[in-house]
Amino acid sequence: MLKNFGFIIASRLISAALGFCLTFVLWELPRDGSGDFGKYSFYIAIASTIPFFINLGIDKSFVVFTSAEKDEKKYTNYLGLFWKSKLILSFLILIGCFIYYLVNDQRSLIMVALLAGLVFGFSESFKPPAESKKNFSFVALIVPVRNLILLILSIILLANDALTLQNIILCLLIANSIYLVSALTLYKLYVAPFTIKTNLPYKTLIGDSKWLFVKEFVQLISANMEIFVLTFFIEEGAIDVSERLYFASAFSVCKILPLFTSSLTKVLLPSVVNIKTTEHLKIYIKKLSKTLLVSVPLGVIFFGLVYFFVTNYKESYVDSLSLMPLIILGTFFTFYTNNLSLIFYRKGQVHFISTLAIIQFIVGACLCFYLIPIYGAIGAIISFLCVRIVGFIITLIKTRISLYGSSSKISE
Repeated sequence: MLKNFGFIIASRLISAALGFCLTFVLWELPRDGSGDFGKYSFYIAIASTIPFFINLGIDKSFVVFTSAEKDEKKYTNYLGLFWKSKLILSFLILIGCFIYYLVNDQRSLIMVALLAGLVFGFSESFKPPAESKKNFSFVALIVPVRNLILLILSIILLANDALTLQNIILCLLIANSIYLVSALTLYKLYVAPFTIKTNLPYKTLIGDSKWLFVKEFVQLISANMEIFVLTFFIEEGAIDVSERLYFASAFSVCKILPLFTSSLTKVLLPSVVNIKTTEHLKIYIKKLSKTLLVSVPLGVIFFGLVYFFVTNYKESYVDSLSLMPLIILGTFFTFYTNNLSLIFYRKGQVHFISTLAIIQFIVGACLCFYLIPIYGAIGAIISFLCVRIVGFIITLIKTRISLYGSSSKISE
């Protein structure tokens, strides 16, 4: 597990460094009344919604229910169903994108963002088969590709004084396409065959992933809720366009943190779901709690570095500094919520994950529409933090009842 985590962390470090450099380049986008950097974040949010419709809970379901499969024929049979479903979903989404383009001729840039999301979503589909086999070296190898290509293209645009919102969105599509080709090539070489042969009915996937589908769908909306609600109230004239800019700027700096936190979650998932006894799950929880001794100091150090960098090199981002500690704190709550909830990624327990996501979504929607018109970006961050605190508290209570209650609810 440590070796796998090392692979992923090393890869994510490289990807995060590239992403940080990319953010530095994108800061050169116009920051006047056009708010191009804020618009870029809005288009990225649109693109990030598409991968969900290629996923539909299938990815995690595949990892959870095949990670312990030793029979290669059974595994390949499930793999065929996995890829057949991915191709059908991608085709349906592609048709939907073109229909959108035909009926909205003034939305060409959104169309490009949608296609970029489609290509990226299908590229990400190569990771679950590798993760189920615990082949994290493959995952580590492909993770930095997209950011590397996008950074190179952005630097070329900047050098030629062509760094515009339109051009960077086009570069996003190009970078994602190169990422797709790279992932497919390496997948066929090092992971598994790209096959659609299967005799399993589609209800197999539906039965395994229906609760994960609900969870992924709700989390997709929740993840982009703040930026969408900010955009809504900007268009309504309730808040200034600068509020979205402050929010997007703060998140662009702090987005390096989820790269690390999600890395450990991905490595732990196939191992934790195969823990059979309550006692071993208790040991896992105790070890997870000990990571506070490392995560908290690292969070403080991270903010110190960001504060130094912004105040000395990017004074235009000083207004976003007050938002960053709350984003960092919210990210930590998300990290521990996600890793605590791994013990419920098993048949008979997954419904809790979906219920938790729904509760967080309702809380987030209420807070966003109440706070953002009043406080703008600060209201968005308060909503972001409160949602994650609520999720952590509910997960902690559920874990306590399941593992330490009078009658254990975890299947041994």
